[in-house]
Amino acid sequence: MKDQKAPNIIIIDDDSINNYLTEAIIHYALPEAKVQSFANPRSGLDYIYTQYSLPGSNKTLLLLDVNMPDLNGWDVLEIFSGYPDAIKDQFDIFIYSSSISIEDKIKANENPIVLGFIEKPLTDNQLQLIIK
Repeated sequence: MKDQKAPNIIIIDDDSINNYLTEAIIHYALPEAKVQSFANPRSGLDYIYTQYSLPGSNKTLLLLDVNMPDLNGWDVLEIFSGYPDAIKDQFDIFIYSSSISIEDKIKANENPIVLGFIEKPLTDNQLQLIIK
C-alpha cells in the first residue's frame, strides 16, 4: 500500500451499519480512497474475482470480518486462497472483527495471507498504520 495516494479498500462484513461507519472513517482520513463494502461475503468474493482478474488493478486493502453467517471470514480466506496468484498478489488482508477470541487472533496471525488482526471499530490510527 506504500506510496499510493488513493488506496482501494474492500470491506467484507455482514454488518451494514459497521460498513457505513467504517467507510465514513476511511473517507474522513483518506478522502480520495475508493471503498467497496459487501455485507454478503459471496458478493465480495465474486467482485474480487471478476474485477481483479482484469489487468491494471491497484493494490487493495481487504478488511474481512470473521463472524458472518453462510460464509465466515475463514471460509472466505479458504476460497480466496484458491484464486490465481495474479489476484491474490493485489491484496493486503486484515481480519477486521469485534471478536475477542484469542483463537481468532492466533488463527489470523498464523494465516500466511493475513497481515494482521484489527479490532472494531476502525480508528484513524489503525487505518494509518495498515495503509503504510
